[in-house]
Amino acid sequence: MSEDQTNSLQSDDAEKADPSYPDADWLLQALVGLAENGLEFAVTLNVGGFLVSGLVAGGNSYFKRVGAEFANVLPEDAQGTAAEFFAPLVELYDNLAKDPAAPPRALIHLKNASFFNTHGAPLPNNRSVWWRGKLSAVDGFKTGELGAADAD
Repeated sequence: MSEDQTNSLQSDDAEKADPSYPDADWLLQALVGLAENGLEFAVTLNVGGFLVSGLVAGGNSYFKRVGAEFANVLPEDAQGTAAEFFAPLVELYDNLAKDPAAPPRALIHLKNASFFNTHGAPLPNNRSVWWRGKLSAVDGFKTGELGAADAD
């Protein structure tokens, strides 16, 4: 990490906060920005009392995979329409990742996400899912994934 990056991270939280998203944690926004540029990492979020755990991924990856999953549940003759719908969203996130002047992210995308309630069992328990949420709704976070054994 360069000295400028270190100094930037050490600056006052109020200076880093984007007034467009006053309730979003600036550090989590910055980490999501890294994911938008291809760096995926594990995180556990506290969202309204639930824990959501998975890998932070870029919006382009999210829309590629969710678009493919959506198309797979449609009749064959409608799958092309789904691909046409999701393609501009993938392109939008590809362009945002290349734009150094892009605004801070307002949303976070998780792949292989699981949800944990107060009993500690992951939901869904049969597979992980893609998840998209507002950064301003995140009450807290930690790096690393939470597993069913960790929640006991």
